[in-house]
Amino acid sequence: MADKGKLYSQLYKGCKSAYPAKNAQALQAEVNVFWNSVKTKDDIVDVVNKKLCELGNAKRQSAASLLTFWSKVC
Repeated sequence: MADKGKLYSQLYKGCKSAYPAKNAQALQAEVNVFWNSVKTKDDIVDVVNKKLCELGNAKRQSAASLLTFWSKVC
């Protein structure tokens, strides 16, 4: 059995790091919508890990965009 509290915490932290400019309340609402759709699934660990991977990719894309922006400015 998965520790759902830990999974939820990892999911929230992943979303927060992927979208640091987002309002905490809006971010919490989005995480809750996703969480409510997966919390009763048998493969919850796999689904959350897949989402965390997607969030990691979004974070890297954001960092790459910022680097591109600054390289054009300088």
